[in-house]
Amino acid sequence: MRFAEAATAAEIKTQVDVYEGLPHAFTIATLDDATDVSEVVRDRIATWVNAT
Repeated sequence: MRFAEAATAAEIKTQVDVYEGLPHAFTIATLDDATDVSEVVRDRIATWVNAT
């Protein structure tokens, strides 16, 4: 959260999503799952990749 606050203060577009009860770096593990969370993660990664 502090990193996002600092980035926002530096006028960098940020978005923070908090997923309670999940382990650190859970996004890597969810890439192969068929859950709502994994779908959101894959969509956001794809959007980021296509924007760069």
